[in-house]
Amino acid sequence: MTRTLLSSIAATAALAFAGQAFADDHATFESLDANGDGMVTADEIPAGHKMAEKFSSIDTDGNGQISRAEFDAWKMSRDEAKSDY
Repeated sequence: MTRTLLSSIAATAALAFAGQAFADDHATFESLDANGDGMVTADEIPAGHKMAEKFSSIDTDGNGQISRAEFDAWKMSRDEAKSDY
């Protein structure tokens, strides 16, 4: 019984983390721009999202907001890095 319970908990946790990774990889600019102003600020990024920890490097002009162009450049660099493997 205990082994089954632990296996179920582990499987649920694995699915949750996989779901977060999928959500991060497929997030659109529009889905992150919660207020629709054409910019993504740090408070619009969900906790745990890959962009949250890399915000300052994505915000290349340092204005505290990620523009569509900055977002697209970040996504392109991530896609290119993935294709190198």
